[in-house]
Amino acid sequence: MKIGILTFHCAYNYGAVLQAFALQEYLQYIGNDVHIIDYRPKYLWNANKSFDWSVRALKSFIKKILIYQSNQRKERRFHEFWDNHLNLENIDLNIQSNSYDTFVFGSDQIWNATITGGKFDRIYFGDFEAARNRKLIVYAVSIGGYSLSPVDKSLIRDRLNNFEAISVREKKLQITLQEILHKTVDCVLDPSLLVDTFAFDSLISEPLIDKTYICIYEVTPDSRTVQIAKKLSEGMNGAKIIRIGNYLKNGGGCENIIDAGPIDFLNYIKYSACVVTTSFHGTAFSIIFKKPFFTLKVSNSSDSRITDLLGDLNLMNQYILDVNVNSITIPQIDYKNVEVLLDKRRNESRLFLDKIFSKEKC
Repeated sequence: MKIGILTFHCAYNYGAVLQAFALQEYLQYIGNDVHIIDYRPKYLWNANKSFDWSVRALKSFIKKILIYQSNQRKERRFHEFWDNHLNLENIDLNIQSNSYDTFVFGSDQIWNATITGGKFDRIYFGDFEAARNRKLIVYAVSIGGYSLSPVDKSLIRDRLNNFEAISVREKKLQITLQEILHKTVDCVLDPSLLVDTFAFDSLISEPLIDKTYICIYEVTPDSRTVQIAKKLSEGMNGAKIIRIGNYLKNGGGCENIIDAGPIDFLNYIKYSACVVTTSFHGTAFSIIFKKPFFTLKVSNSSDSRITDLLGDLNLMNQYILDVNVNSITIPQIDYKNVEVLLDKRRNESRLFLDKIFSKEKC
């Protein structure tokens, strides 16, 4: 079967790129011809530009200049990953004629309207000519922190009734969609957790850092991550602290890594002694590589993507709501028990896809 995946593959975001890669790899593994449709909406692609001349805040503009060269290296590494590891294909979405049997939508936050320009992107609901008369599947879609309006729910009701099977990442969204659609909606793992660790190990070479280090990864900077990392470093004979992200300069005991590509990101997580993160995919890859880790809550409302995953794997002790730095010690995680629980969820998630595509083979 020829499958086209529509997801956020073209963002300079580690989780977005790696989840796209993982879903591609699993669908190929079970015997399909898989391509990622190279759909690059302006709300993602324009946000990726190193220079945004519309930026009015002088501080932000100066920062872009200061980290320009590092960002260029980072972007080049993302492009290399897209070229070498994603089976990208361009098709005209406005023409019905194409060679695809099925379109899979997801994973990632493709239904989060705060990301997609303030409203739902109809492409991610299969509302385009190229999808007409094709099998349509949703896999592990998320809306993030977005709240569905009555208009949104009406659109979902209209569009998703055309889909053969639907799955999401968050249990809360699963319940909401079942109420809207009056049909079964599965709750499955993010694609990064769907594949075996080998899929990522095969991308990684020798460690990029030859010393013991703690890795910080944040999507949104949070000073508490550094406080925790410093406390952990004290218990590890002064281990080095690296921080992945767009930070202007080293400081506070951290070495900032601005130019990491997707493979570098995997390398830094895999070979770290411990991870401190505020990110869902920072959490996911800590689990994938069996690392000691802490995940910090960063807003008044919990990220249900994170809490659902940690709850399923009996890892809620790793989720920090309020920081008491003096009580922080290197976490001891029973990964044998985690693997048992993860295998159960992984098998359930794989079964969702296997059932769909086994029908086609019968």
